[in-house]
Amino acid sequence: MILKLCLPGLMILFLLCSVATSMDQSAADSKPGCRDNQSDGHGPEKLWFYNIPVLNISVLEGLMVVSIITAYDCYNQSGAYVKETNLSINLGQGPYTFSDTQNMFTAIGCDTLGFVGETQGTYGAACISSCDEMLHEQHTNVSYFNPCGYAFLADKRTFKASDWQLSGLPDGNASDAVIEWVVETKSCEKAGMNTSSYACRNNTNCNYSENGQGYRCSCKDGFTGNPYLSPGCQDIDECADRQRYPCKGKCKNTPGNYTCSCPLGMHGDGKTGCQGFGIATIASGKFARTL
Repeated sequence: MILKLCLPGLMILFLLCSVATSMDQSAADSKPGCRDNQSDGHGPEKLWFYNIPVLNISVLEGLMVVSIITAYDCYNQSGAYVKETNLSINLGQGPYTFSDTQNMFTAIGCDTLGFVGETQGTYGAACISSCDEMLHEQHTNVSYFNPCGYAFLADKRTFKASDWQLSGLPDGNASDAVIEWVVETKSCEKAGMNTSSYACRNNTNCNYSENGQGYRCSCKDGFTGNPYLSPGCQDIDECADRQRYPCKGKCKNTPGNYTCSCPLGMHGDGKTGCQGFGIATIASGKFARTL
C-alpha cells in the first residue's frame, strides 16, 4: 500500500495504492451579526469549516478539532480492487494550517506505506508497516482479517490504534485532526499599527503561532474572557476563589493579581503560610488585655 498526501497552503490529498462536540465558553460567544453555527434542518445545529464538521474550537490554544474522512483502498481475495476513496482537503491560502505538532500522519494495514507531501513537491515524509518479507500480494493472504489499508491525519492526543477495526469494509470512517488558526498572517508589530483591524482587545497579549505563520490573542495573566471581543479580558477576583488562589491572611484583589498579608503579629508570605502568633484582644468591662 502506498499513500500520498499533499499539502499546498494546505491541500491534503490522500491516495492509496498497492505494495472520535464541545467548545470552550469564550469560543461560544460571537460578534453581533456573525453566525457561529449551522443547521441542516434535521438535527442540532452544527459547526462547519467549509464542508468539514468542527468538533471543538479552543480560543485559548488557537486550535480547531475537525472530523475528516479517511482514505482507504480495499481488495478481495484475488487481489483486485473492490473499494477505494481518495480524499483532498483544501484549506485555502488563509490563516489555517494542519498542526504539525498535534497531528500524526498514520497508515494502518498489512504492508502499508504512507507518504505525505505538498503538491509542489518541496515537502515529503513517510511511514510504513511491514512484515518480515517484502511481499506485494495486495491483501490476498490477509483479506479475511484485513481487507483494507487506511491513511489519515490523526489527533495524537486522542487517537488509539488499538480501537481501529481492521476487519470488514469501511463505512464512513473518519478521524479527528487538528487545525491551527491565526487571526492574520502578520507580525504582532505590523498588525498593531492598524488599530481598526487589530484583533487583540484590552488586557491581552499578542502571541505567535507555533508554526510562525501569524498571530493570535490571549488574556494577560490574572485576566480571563474572550480576548477578541470588546471590551477585552476581565480581571480575575482571586480573593473570591481561595481554592485556586490560596491566602492564609488578608486578601486584596489588584488588577491582574492579588496580595495576601499575614494577620497582625505574624510574618511570612500569606499565600504560602504565616509564622508566629496572632494578636488577639480580650475585653472585659473596663479593662482590655492584648495577648
